[in-house]
Amino acid sequence: MIERFMENRKLRKIHRLMEKERQHLLDGSLTGLLPLVEEREKLIAQLAADRRFTIDDIKGIQGLAQVNQRLFKASLDGIAAAMKGSRSASPTPAATYTKAGMRIEPERAPSSDRKV
Repeated sequence: MIERFMENRKLRKIHRLMEKERQHLLDGSLTGLLPLVEEREKLIAQLAADRRFTIDDIKGIQGLAQVNQRLFKASLDGIAAAMKGSRSASPTPAATYTKAGMRIEPERAPSSDRKV
């Protein structure tokens, strides 16, 4: 009974870590991910070594991992698009978004380019 409780504690901790990862991804705070990922991987390895987890345990972790994976991919795609956009010669500044997903149009600065 105590063993199952300890396993459930590990599962809850994994779930909490994955929720923190999700929040970091949503906030755009990628620098804080590494310690969370390292701790999560260590806990998953411990749980796998015990071999007392169920299919439902795995499905719960898998579902959270898939959500975080999609968020991480979207984040990387956004970074790649921003890098590509910054390299282009387009004079139009890129729009940004709030945490709530609302689009913010950039204000155009007056042009300092003048024909002589």
